[in-house]
Amino acid sequence: MKHKKILGTIGAIVVVCMLSGCAYQFIGVSDAVPEHIRTVYIPSFENLTSEPNAGFIVGSEVKREFRTTGRLTPANKNEADGELIGRVISLTYSNRIYDSNDHVFLVKVAMTADVKLVDIGGDVIWESEGMTVSEEYTNALGDEIMDVNRGPALEAVAKKMAREIQNRMLAGF
Repeated sequence: MKHKKILGTIGAIVVVCMLSGCAYQFIGVSDAVPEHIRTVYIPSFENLTSEPNAGFIVGSEVKREFRTTGRLTPANKNEADGELIGRVISLTYSNRIYDSNDHVFLVKVAMTADVKLVDIGGDVIWESEGMTVSEEYTNALGDEIMDVNRGPALEAVAKKMAREIQNRMLAGF
């Protein structure tokens, strides 16, 4: 009898929570980006690093991410409802693990960027400063290969940044 009363109480709490939402709610896309923004111009990001093409690569990955998900469609500047303006602030490579011959085996690449979405009137709709993502990559063939592997590492961290930008922007973070 006591167990039925406890189960009944728990069931009632669950129902009340479901009906009231317990003050939790999912933020929809329309809450973060106004409905009139359907197309967005995404130029290459400004590159403040010493890594050539970092801004171009991030801008390209953001376009690819937006095309994949379909919520905002990349467009030419004169056809877009808004513009995503970004700049790569820093890009660092740090050695993480060495092999038995003291060659670098695992490298971490970290990227920091500032990004904002503005409408055609220039009003800021969304902004995130100092957004940082990182990715690790192997350098299995020794130190001399590290520069060769930097390209794929940069692309991997740029893809991660593109996903992070879109996720934060659409969720309003």
